[in-house]
Amino acid sequence: FDFIIARVIDLIGEGGYAGKGFIIITQYPDQLADKINEELGRGVTFISGQGYYSKKDLKIIYCIVGRNEIVKMKDMIHQVDPQAFITITEAHEILGEGFTYVKD
Repeated sequence: FDFIIARVIDLIGEGGYAGKGFIIITQYPDQLADKINEELGRGVTFISGQGYYSKKDLKIIYCIVGRNEIVKMKDMIHQVDPQAFITITEAHEILGEGFTYVKD
């Protein structure tokens, strides 16, 4: 019961939309970005990086999804690149197009 109360307080305190942030290193960034956009309707941000050992340039994907989209996102990543390296982070408050709606 205490957990439920604490979670409700957390949700109220967050104020905005909460979700998960995906940081994805894949051999197929363009294909995955297209799939995310087409199937989830989410945009992505490409971040330039470089592999430490390989010294190869990387196009890292950063994308925020809603909590109800997490399983679908993981499935899509696995379909495109089963070897993708994924970090999933908490996004406590998300502000911006697609996540908050301002009433006139």
